[in-house]
Amino acid sequence: MKIKIIGAGISGLTTAVLLSMRGHSMSIAAQDMPLASPSMIAGAIWHPFFQEPDELYFRRARNTYETLVAYAGDLESGILPRTLTEFVTPSDGSLWWTRGMSAVRDITSSKCIGDGSCAFEVPVFVADTPRYLAYLTNLFIELGGRLERSYIQNLEEQTDYFDFIINCSGYGASSLCNDCAIDLVRGVVVEIEKSSNFSGCFIDDRIAHRPTYVIERDTDCILGGTAETGFTGTLVDPKVVEDIVKRCEEMAPGISGARIKRTNVGFRPRRREVCLGFDTNNPKILHNYGHGGSGFTLSWGCANEIAQLIESH
Repeated sequence: MKIKIIGAGISGLTTAVLLSMRGHSMSIAAQDMPLASPSMIAGAIWHPFFQEPDELYFRRARNTYETLVAYAGDLESGILPRTLTEFVTPSDGSLWWTRGMSAVRDITSSKCIGDGSCAFEVPVFVADTPRYLAYLTNLFIELGGRLERSYIQNLEEQTDYFDFIINCSGYGASSLCNDCAIDLVRGVVVEIEKSSNFSGCFIDDRIAHRPTYVIERDTDCILGGTAETGFTGTLVDPKVVEDIVKRCEEMAPGISGARIKRTNVGFRPRRREVCLGFDTNNPKILHNYGHGGSGFTLSWGCANEIAQLIESH
C-alpha cells in the first residue's frame, strides 16, 4: 500500500520504519526534519511520564521495550542499555510499569534515604537522540522511504494520492485536526559533560511539575527538569537551571561539578489519552499523536497498533 505519514519526530519516524519493513510504500512529510524535531532534545529514556497505571499504556510500552532489546544489539543505533535508580513513595509499592521484569530490584535498604522513599533498580534503555534519529532516518531511506520537507495544512487533501494518511504531527494536531484536548508542557533540560567514573540513570518524579532526572548517554548526561503548563517561551531563567542542577547533584552526587554544555527547552504535546486509530470522518486517515513525554517509551508499541489497523482494514 502507498502510505504517507505527517510528522518526522520519534512517533512518525518509528511508524514509517515499521511499515516500510512490512513492505509498504512509505513517504514522510514534515515541516521539521528528524534531527530538527522536538524529539531531538528529549531525555528519551524508556520510562512513563505524566502517567497513572494503565493497561493499554503498559502493553504499548512493553512492546517498545521488546523491540529496543534488538536495536540495542546494534552499536550504531544509539540505543543504550542502562540501569535506572527510581525513587518512589512507599505507597507506590513496586513500580506498576515494571510488572513481569525479573531484573527489577528493591535497593531501599542499601540507600541512605532520609525522606522515607523507596528505591528500585530497573533495566531500561536510553536513546542517544542524535544517533538514534539519524539511524532510523537512514534505515527508512535504505528501505525505500521518501522524506520531504513540507507543511501540510489539510489531511483530507492528501487522501487523493495515498491509500492511507497517518497523522503523527504531535502538537500540530491541535490545528490540523482542531483538537482542543492537546496542550503543551514545557520542559527545560541541561546537558552536561559526563565524567569517566559516572554511570547510570536516576529519576524522582514524585513532584509533577519538577521531575528530577539524570540520564546517562555515551559522552554526556541529560539533567532535568521541569513540566510547566502555560509556558510557550524558550527563554530560561538562570535560577531554573541552578535548581535543576542542584536537585540532580543531590540525587546523583557523581555528576557534581560537571561542565554545562547547553540548556535546551522542549515542548511535550500532552493529551489525556493518546489519539491512536482511524479518523471518525475519513477511513483513509489514522492518528498517532498526543504521547506527551512518553513518545520514546510508546513509539514501537503504537507503531505496531497502527500497522495492525491498516493491515486488517
